[in-house]
Amino acid sequence: MIKAHKIRLHPTAEQAVYFAKAAGTARFVWNWALAEWNRQYEAGGNPTAFKLKKQFNEIRREQFPWTWEVTKNASDQPFLDLGKAFTAFFEGRARRPKFKSKKRSTPSFYLANDQFELGDHRMWIPKLGWVNMAEKLRFAGRVKGARITKTAEWWFVSIQVEIPDPIAVKKPAAVGIDVGLNRLATLSTGEEVENQAFLKTTLKKLRQANKRLHRRKLGSRESGESAPTGRPSALSHHLPAPGCPSEAHNQTSRQLLDHRGGRSPPQGTPQESPSRSLVRRCLARHPQTSARGKSGATWGRGDQGGPFLSWKSRPVIAAVGRGKR
Repeated sequence: MIKAHKIRLHPTAEQAVYFAKAAGTARFVWNWALAEWNRQYEAGGNPTAFKLKKQFNEIRREQFPWTWEVTKNASDQPFLDLGKAFTAFFEGRARRPKFKSKKRSTPSFYLANDQFELGDHRMWIPKLGWVNMAEKLRFAGRVKGARITKTAEWWFVSIQVEIPDPIAVKKPAAVGIDVGLNRLATLSTGEEVENQAFLKTTLKKLRQANKRLHRRKLGSRESGESAPTGRPSALSHHLPAPGCPSEAHNQTSRQLLDHRGGRSPPQGTPQESPSRSLVRRCLARHPQTSARGKSGATWGRGDQGGPFLSWKSRPVIAAVGRGKR
């Protein structure tokens, strides 16, 4: 079994520039390989990832010497990713690969397991050194690789670890879930899960950040180093809005799947194990992530143009455990 642990990074200003260069190199190589693949395919050729990689390395030192400033995986891995993408496309499992945009695509690059080293709350990257991590790796096993991505103004690393398959454990009986307004969920056993106002708190912080941004002038000392002025300060408040509920739903669903003290299902009931995605859909407030739209949650705009969430008082009941009720 392969599991991934996503950890936030705390790079310095110089390390953040290195990450941006590596992500830009990976995006450039992907676009170059895709353009060359399309050209050769239209000409009647049979392009492959290894052929394109060999062709790129022949002209790399003369035409693209700046690609040597970052780790070699930034220019090697896009060829393998493109080969897998076209394989999935020809087999009908995915759409045709597209070019990556600097503005719309997510900056990211891959690191092989021999191209980085993990320490206590830090990781070592070639040509960069040690980078601080928010926490250490949770899983113990063979590290397969890592991918560094950027969300808003923050950098994250997703480390893939190969661990032994867990031993099947007989779980206790099923439990019912009633999603409400005052509380996130009420279980049939009488337990209650409190509801946290992530959206309300985040919108308040976002309004304050936008006010500070509006009062600043472009190029002033208080505006910061980024352009437009102060944008990362306001942009950083967009991630906690979807991120915090997602983390709360993950923790709650994990506790519900590992619950104790439920009632036994009736005899003859099929013994099936629910997925965590089903539990998260039942707990989610957003209409796209709710339990197939049965929760009655809708988004709208208020009189001042601000977003609001309307919620119909119709409970959603889900059976979680070995059986369904």
